[in-house]
Amino acid sequence: MVENPVWKERIQEAITQRGLDMKKLSRMAGKGDTFVRDLLLRDRTPSIDNLTAIARALGLTLGYLVGETGTNALSPEAIAGRLKWARENAGHASAAAAAQHFGWPASTYAAHENGQNGLRPKVAMEYAQAFGVDFAWLLTGDGEPLAHEVEPIAAITSDGRRIGIPEGEIAQVDAGLGAGLSMDGRHIVVGQNGETIGALAVTGTWRLPSDVIREAIRAPLGRVHVVRCEGDSMEPRIMDGDFVFIDETRTNPRMPGIFALWEGDGMTIKRVEIVPDSDPPRLRLIPENTRYSAYEREAEFVKIVGRLIGRFTTS
Repeated sequence: MVENPVWKERIQEAITQRGLDMKKLSRMAGKGDTFVRDLLLRDRTPSIDNLTAIARALGLTLGYLVGETGTNALSPEAIAGRLKWARENAGHASAAAAAQHFGWPASTYAAHENGQNGLRPKVAMEYAQAFGVDFAWLLTGDGEPLAHEVEPIAAITSDGRRIGIPEGEIAQVDAGLGAGLSMDGRHIVVGQNGETIGALAVTGTWRLPSDVIREAIRAPLGRVHVVRCEGDSMEPRIMDGDFVFIDETRTNPRMPGIFALWEGDGMTIKRVEIVPDSDPPRLRLIPENTRYSAYEREAEFVKIVGRLIGRFTTS
């Protein structure tokens, strides 16, 4: 039981700030309609579990409700609590299950949900779209979790041919969206050696003549995607605005070539070659544009999405 009366003041303050009423908060906490009213007006003492449910519904920490200082709606702990609530509300039993469903790196998502890593606005938006909750509420605690009627996004994985991609067509993706969630829910999962690297939002599809697919693509269409390139680091080989075709079945740089790499929150295109006699093995990542410098990375830290197998240009 929680005897400290400060929790009443902080619940009432949060209700006012968020424009809620006691009935609505009761429902948000998964309780009966009179649950909060009984606690606040009838001098009932809540259990830790019940107060935790209220804190989670308000996007606050239990510590803040019972009087601790420095634990507010913007703390990493509070944001992590709201993220966990959003995931559970969307029907995902665990952080690992959600990560697998949406194609997120499991360790990255887990670090966000347990508060180990802070949550940047761009990533918060992706999680909010995926779980069908309000972005502002997830990041700041303001407003209501389900203020907008947004359906949770359904994952579309690559398995032979991609679910949601018409047969005989190749998905075009946006390579700069981080976890890559689109509002209509279409995205593809990419990986290396059986490990999920990330997910990319589908922006359209390409249909090519069958002889081009047979002679130039030579890969299952469910393992190929198209990316529109931005920037000049690979000029003159690949121009700004070109569309490149990436074969996800070819991720071994033993034969030097141009590959799509997952770096940070999206993809880049670089020429990749193994550094001879390096131990541990290292890769050299080389821009085609001589204005940019090549750089090296340990091979285990380079996430190769696939190999360049074709290009469409309008220049």
